[in-house]
Parts: sequence; C-alpha cells; structure tokens
Amino acid sequence: MVFSRQRLTGSKWRIAGLAILALAGLVVILLAVVDGRIAAWNRYLAQKAAEASALAGAGSLQELLLTPGFVCGQTSDHLIREQISLYADLNQVPETTRGLNVQAYYLSRDATGALIDLANPETGLPWQVGATGAVPCAALYGLRVEVYYPQDTLMIRLIGLKSTSIRAEAAAIWDETAWCSTYALYGLASGTAPSPVSIVGSGLTISGGIHSNGGLTLRGGETPIRLDPAFPVTIGTETSLVWEGVEPAQDLSPVSGDDALSPYLYRLQDFQPGGFLWRAAEARGEAHNLPGGIDGSAIAIEGNGLYVTDGPIQLESLPPRSDGAPWRLTLATSDRIILAPGLIADLAPHTAGVLFFSGADGEEVITVAENADQLSGLILAPAGGVRIDISGEAVLEGAVLGQRLMVTSAGGIIRRQPAYCPPAPGPVALVDAPQGIVRVARLSAGDGE
Repeated sequence: MVFSRQRLTGSKWRIAGLAILALAGLVVILLAVVDGRIAAWNRYLAQKAAEASALAGAGSLQELLLTPGFVCGQTSDHLIREQISLYADLNQVPETTRGLNVQAYYLSRDATGALIDLANPETGLPWQVGATGAVPCAALYGLRVEVYYPQDTLMIRLIGLKSTSIRAEAAAIWDETAWCSTYALYGLASGTAPSPVSIVGSGLTISGGIHSNGGLTLRGGETPIRLDPAFPVTIGTETSLVWEGVEPAQDLSPVSGDDALSPYLYRLQDFQPGGFLWRAAEARGEAHNLPGGIDGSAIAIEGNGLYVTDGPIQLESLPPRSDGAPWRLTLATSDRIILAPGLIADLAPHTAGVLFFSGADGEEVITVAENADQLSGLILAPAGGVRIDISGEAVLEGAVLGQRLMVTSAGGIIRRQPAYCPPAPGPVALVDAPQGIVRVARLSAGDGE
C-alpha cells in the first residue's frame, strides 16, 4: 500500500492537535488542583480571621460595658473596631483599617430569645460597628463578623480577572443567662463514683433547681428532703441516680440536661489585679489585695469591697457595720474558704458584690459549717468541692456551684435567690452556627411609623 505525503502530513497535524489539547487539559487539571488547594487555604485563613476578630471584638465590647463611666450612645466604639482590625490583620486579611474586607455587626435577641442582628433604626439594616461611632443603647449580647478574603488564583489570572473573594462568618457572645436564677445547687464534675452532687439528711427544703453533670444522690432520712416542683432537677447522660426519701416524688423526675455553664464561669484572674472584676472594684476604691489570708477582723477594718488573697479565708464572725447596712463583699482566693459555725452574715444582694470564690482544687475547698444561721450570696468553687452542713432553722440563700457538692442536713433551707446572680457577663465564646442568626431586613416605608 502506498501512503501519500499529504495523508502523512495530515495525520501528523491531527496527532499534534490532539497532543496540544491533551496538554491543555492537563494544564487545566493541574491549575484546578493548585487553585483548589489555594482556595481551601484561603477559606481556612478567612474563617480563622473571622473567629479571631469576633472574639476580640466581643471581648472589647464587654470591656466597654463593664467600664465605669460607660454611657450608651456616647461611649466610643473605637476600641471594638481597633481590635477587630488588629486580629483580622494578624490573620492575613488585608485592608481592614478602612473596613473594606471586614464588617462587624451588633447582636441582640428577639422575643423568643433567638440571636438577631441589632437593627439600626436610621436605616433598618443590621447595626454595623462604627456606623455611628458609639456603642448603641440596646440589649447587646455580642458581635457577628463577616470577612471577605481576596481570592487571587492562577485560573483567575489566566482568564484576565483581577480577583474574587471568599466570605467567612463568625459570631461571639457571652452567656447572659443568669444560671443562678434557676439553680440553687450546681455540680460540674462528670462521672458517677461518687456522685458529683450528694444531698443526704432529714428535713432539708430545697427551693431551687439542682444540676449535676454526672450522677446525683438525693437520700432523705426520717423526714424527707422536700423539693420545689417549680424548679428542674437535671443530670448528665448515662449517670447514676439515687432517689430516696424525696418529696414530692410523683411530681419530679430527673431528666438529662447538658451543661451549658462551664465556658462562662468566673476565673481566679478575673478577681486578681488587672481582672475586670478587680478593675471595677478599684474604680470604686474598694479593691483589697491581702496576701497570706483573710479573716473577719480584716474585713471589719477595711470595709466593703473585693478582697483577694493567696491564703485561706476564714470567717468566724462578721460584726455588724456601724451604719447598720448590710455588707457588700466579694472574697476570692486560690486557697480554702471556711465559713465557721455561728456565722451570721448580713449581706446585700450580689448586685452589690457578694460572692465567695475559691480557685483551689480538692475535695472540700469551701466549707459551710453547721449552724451558719443565715448565709446569703454565691458560693463558687469551679475547680474544687464544696461541703455544706446545714441544720435547724438555718437558711442558705443564693446559689452554690462546685466540681462536687456534698450536703448533709438535719433541717434547714437552701433557697435560690435571683437577686444574687452575677451582674457581669461571663467570658465570650463562639456561636456554633452563626449562619442561624436572624438577619434584619430593611424596613419598608411605614414600618417605623
């Protein structure tokens, strides 16, 4: 068979054309793979920047709200914008100083309690941080941040476009829920041996909720332990339960309840010099740092306020104030606290500063001794255990929180008291699903009339 030069030349061109197409396809695939890696990395950077900016901005907003002299509608929001820009820039999001790639919006809540963008009454749109230059007069719960990260990939350059952008979003809030408005006793430890919350004895009345992240023991004696049906009893999943001598047994049954409190607990450093509780007390001239320990006589000399120490706190007596007013006290230590027998503490609600806090770990870092006739306030031991002996007509009013709670009784009342709930919000935390936050739509004509 004879092949013409023309046929051979045509075949070569066809082969060459196919080779070029195959090479071009390979280049496109390689570019797509590389661009996919770049896009994934850019998405990671954008999300990281959004989360860091949201936490920093919400923390700054919280700091402003707690600053003495704060006036809504007048106090500048420059600190918030500055921190958002800083943390976006640290995470490689450029041009943040002019707000081109990062926007932040104030968060509020609707009538159902769902998070919602705060509406700016001037525009009907989400209220952007920096829009008016001041923190708005509204119930604020945190911030939502949107980040637009410039996307400059090989394919984009190839087809002649300058760039696109990747959008990421994050929201950070603090827990404004007053947990102690519901619970009188709250155990943080998990596990079942022994039960993190153990209440044993006769004649005790508990008017408030009980929560344990682990097991729960409620064992009454000759006289049952009386619970208030208006408040919940919640325990962790897959935990043990002892429920004996409890009234009204037919109306209360423990249910599984998740612990939503732990991320929002006070920390020892919040009370120490430099912490936000210390700064608030210092502004009032009521911050006292007493190394080595604290007793009732020191408090009587110094007066009201915040007391911080690295030694034990022991109150055997607290004499009445000369003006007859109740004490306003916050006592914090890295050591033990002992509230001794016979203590009658005439204390004002926690909105005025009543709190016993131990940052120590151990089985009994706070002890409320028997016959502490009247004790009002918050008892917090987030790293250790609390032991309470209560009897007779004694009343413990407020809320008790610890890793483990051990209560023995021969009478007495433990009563939750919402007036003693912490007035300040807890540390900020990210919202798991910021895309679920309700967006504010532009108001139509007449909506605001």
